Amino acid sequence: MARAARAHALASGRAVTDHCAAQEENAAGLTGAVGALSSEQTYRLTIRASNRLEVLAEDLISAITARPLGPFERETIVVQSQVCARWLTLALARARSIAANLEFPLPRRFCHELADRLLGETPPPAGRGFDRDRLVWAILADMQAWASDPELAVPVAYLSEGAGQRKRYQLARQLATLFDRYQVYRPDLLLQWESGRQGGQPDERWQAHLWRRLVARLPEEQHLARRLERVAARLQSDEPCDGLPPRVFVFAVARLAPVVVELLVALSRHRPVTLYLLAPTPEYWGDLRSERALARLPAAGALQEGNELLGALGKQGREFLDLLVASDPGGGAWSPLEFVEPPRDSLLHVLQHDIFEAKSPRERGCRVPIAPGDRSLEVHSCATPVRELEVVKGRILDALERDPTLRLDEIAILVPDVKAYAHAVQAVLGSEGPGEPAIPVAIPENVDPLERSALDTLIRLVDLAGSRVTLAEVLGLLESRLVREAFGITAAEAAAMRAMLERAAVRWGIDGEHRCKQLGLPPFDAWTWRAGLDRLLMGQATGELEAVVAGVAPLVSDFEVLEKLVLFCECVFEAVASLRGPHGARAWGERLSSALERFCASRAAEEYLGLARASIAELVAAADLLGGLAVEREVVREHLQSAVETAGLDRNLLSGAVTFGSLEALRGIPFRLLFVCGLDAGGFPRRDRRPAFDLMGVSPRPCDRNRSSDDRYAFLEAILAARERLVLTYCGRSMRDGSAAPPSAVVSELLEQVDRTFEPTDDPAPSAGVLVEHPLHSFSSRYFDGSDPRLWSYSKADCAAAAARSAGARGDERFVVGALAAEPPAVVELGELVRFWQNPCRYFCREVLGLQWDEQAEESPEDEPLELARLERYRLGREMIERRRAGPVDREEERRLLAARGLLPPFRFGDRCYENLRAEVEETIREVGGVAAVGPIPIEIAGSGWRLCGEVRDASESGIVRIDFASFPQRLVVGAWIELLALVAARAAVPLRAEVRGRDKKWQADWNQLPIERALTELAGLIEGFREGLQRPLPVFCNASYELAEQLAKKSQEKAQNEAVTKAVEKARQAYRPQGHRRGDIEDPYVALCFRGVDPFAGRELEEAIHWARLLWGGALQVGSVSS
Repeated sequence: MARAARAHALASGRAVTDHCAAQEENAAGLTGAVGALSSEQTYRLTIRASNRLEVLAEDLISAITARPLGPFERETIVVQSQVCARWLTLALARARSIAANLEFPLPRRFCHELADRLLGETPPPAGRGFDRDRLVWAILADMQAWASDPELAVPVAYLSEGAGQRKRYQLARQLATLFDRYQVYRPDLLLQWESGRQGGQPDERWQAHLWRRLVARLPEEQHLARRLERVAARLQSDEPCDGLPPRVFVFAVARLAPVVVELLVALSRHRPVTLYLLAPTPEYWGDLRSERALARLPAAGALQEGNELLGALGKQGREFLDLLVASDPGGGAWSPLEFVEPPRDSLLHVLQHDIFEAKSPRERGCRVPIAPGDRSLEVHSCATPVRELEVVKGRILDALERDPTLRLDEIAILVPDVKAYAHAVQAVLGSEGPGEPAIPVAIPENVDPLERSALDTLIRLVDLAGSRVTLAEVLGLLESRLVREAFGITAAEAAAMRAMLERAAVRWGIDGEHRCKQLGLPPFDAWTWRAGLDRLLMGQATGELEAVVAGVAPLVSDFEVLEKLVLFCECVFEAVASLRGPHGARAWGERLSSALERFCASRAAEEYLGLARASIAELVAAADLLGGLAVEREVVREHLQSAVETAGLDRNLLSGAVTFGSLEALRGIPFRLLFVCGLDAGGFPRRDRRPAFDLMGVSPRPCDRNRSSDDRYAFLEAILAARERLVLTYCGRSMRDGSAAPPSAVVSELLEQVDRTFEPTDDPAPSAGVLVEHPLHSFSSRYFDGSDPRLWSYSKADCAAAAARSAGARGDERFVVGALAAEPPAVVELGELVRFWQNPCRYFCREVLGLQWDEQAEESPEDEPLELARLERYRLGREMIERRRAGPVDREEERRLLAARGLLPPFRFGDRCYENLRAEVEETIREVGGVAAVGPIPIEIAGSGWRLCGEVRDASESGIVRIDFASFPQRLVVGAWIELLALVAARAAVPLRAEVRGRDKKWQADWNQLPIERALTELAGLIEGFREGLQRPLPVFCNASYELAEQLAKKSQEKAQNEAVTKAVEKARQAYRPQGHRRGDIEDPYVALCFRGVDPFAGRELEEAIHWARLLWGGALQVGSVSS
């Protein structure tokens, strides 16, 4: 049919429609309901088309207002999404000041409800047996008999490859989804199968046989294809059809299955049915094809006229249009509304106008110039999704600043995948910074976050029942506010519980029995929950006690927190045992309900349990379908997980803020400023992932559901829905190597259309002015130097960062430049002086700047140790040294104590580890003399401009004796040296000697008859350094400074000084940087911060490092000596 002739289908039929409308008005009256019309009245399907959703809505509102229904009747308006329903409800409320008595069913629900009304059936409370979610269970139960059925050899062969019940469930879900689609898109195929007819394809044979088995298994149920056949027969008969809705509107759906259109046509014989079609053009465009499709045709020359974007993006719309035209052969149903012709005043509007006329730019004969500063269409290439949203935020702020009339609810951000962008949208647009106010944005949600939290808690408990029950898994339950409220636990108490359990050495496993029965491991109790809780409970009975009591090492903790922890843990252990499975469906329902009530039920949380309870109810309702089949835990877990994944993302949209949602949900809804993000080559249009046995994929038909066609048409609708500006973004850099990545094919096609339509300006191609390449970071100087007027930013923080980079400042420059203004203390406390010189960088950050790292922020270990890590070995060795210095030690008692505390590996590993460690410890302290303490010795020393006070707490009859399990504990040497100087200067009546022993080296110093003045001089230098270290970080490091001073001390003054310094610096560098398994000073976070980007052993920094190393270590190495 020629285009002009076929276009008649859209333009004809006005008189017929007006005549029918007049008849309806005369019959019903201005206040009568359509339901009161005579049964002899004949209606017809009316199709009202426009390219503007507002025009369609206005006509629908006029129809409702002109002929209102009775007060107890409800309008039936079929929509494609609940977002569209909300938009239409708001439009009705604005026009009529009220929107009530409205039903907005989706097409499938409308078909079922119409069948219920017409056939006099009541929907079963448990759901229909042929609905997808219930059909899954029927197929799973039927699988038990497949092995004996030769007709099902193909799926049986698949299941035979390691077929656990989870794999069976996944296949059942795939098949249920497939049959669910067949009911809508292949009803004729299902009805043929039931009558015994089938095709010759192998996959069709076994599917037909399985379908017949399911129909026989559910004799009381009728699937949608059969129900619609009965409904169509009833509507096409002369029998009265009572119970039908008074009238039906179908509003702006982008697609309908052929069987649904047939149902609407049949329904229109009895009730008015009006279908509102959102059409891109008033012209007939069903014969347009994409350039790729045209290239495959043998003679495409006569078909090449028409708009290229309509051809490339409009496949779904064309097929739907053809379906509607075929459903009305005479064209009498078409009653078009006003088609609003877009102006030609901007780049975007010119593209929309060409689509409106369904013409190619080539047909115009000339290209259109682009007005200077035209920003109606922009395409932005960004590095990451976060950068995309940063660009979007800047464009929104700019638009709001330029146009005071622009409202937030006239702005929308559309993405292909809401879940991939939702958190980033909230983080970027919802954050406030200097020059960048937060932008209110409505984030769509499939369920309330707390409702999701309740279901997540159930899923975590089911997971725990099949897991090792690790510390992280159990405490992860307390991340939910609902769980904390159910047990009366605060967030602070949850953090305290983690610390208590880590100290109690809880790693995994409830107890030895759980490890044995659940995991098939030896039944040992160490590092289990029971062992840790026993330690904490015993600590309440005995108090602090370093002994083993009844096989338990007591550990003291807060009683109130422990009481809540024990109750929580016992409930977890009970749930783990209860949810292990397999169980029948009803038993699962009882156990899941019990767990939900215990872990989430509180008076405040009652409203958030609906989704979880509905999921449990679905499982219980499947009991009749499953028969006596026991369901495994993994299957229940997948069922619960699917409850959230299958819910629609429709909440919170169109609420007055900037709208954020999916292209699918918001298709066709108009906005003045429209953003479409995530248009990457690999992510859009999305591809259908159909199983190989999907017959719809093997033999596709027009109007089949196809994800790629859906996305393409949704993108076309987005182009037309942008009333003033359209901004597209995509990730133009590879996440793997940073190379350039292309945009989506639809973006490329749009840019090609720009090149066909417009005249080049300064760029060789018009699309180059539309495409904006963004820098990798938001603080790039390109945003602020004016080199590209399309790049700018509202962020003052980014501007300052860019200015600093341009001025030569670097992110790795010295942390502190110059000296801070600090008043030097007149009195210095001895302990503070020691702490300072043991780590000057740490002291400066913590005590002067107030900066502190959480040094315990490591992840909790989840496995028992098979050997001691280096740090644990050092801590344990130091503890054993202190125990031996305090008195005699019983080896067996000590081993039992350490094992009970969870400090040793299990079994013989622990015995061997203890013996090796004990031998090293005893070797380390073997030569130490008497260590009887003589009590704290007060220190009070006055110098020139300074006073030192404090006390030496652990002096002994042998002087100062320190033992550590490190190879050579330089920090202890520093402390012992400073305290020895203080004892000498204070003329203390104790032996003036010091000894520090490590595993490999020891330091000894004996003051002998050296003058007191030297001690005062040494202390004066250290106090001067202390005062200077309060103003800036000093280049003094634990290992490197010692190596520097030691190497310099070995060289006599006669030898070449440069050679000595070179070797000393080389040794210092090796100590400063990590070497293999040995830690370096730079790994200290305080050192790394204070000396970031600075080499402390070069230039002026080296001179300072040598000065302070000699000041700290020079005397210690001259008076004392280091030996192996």
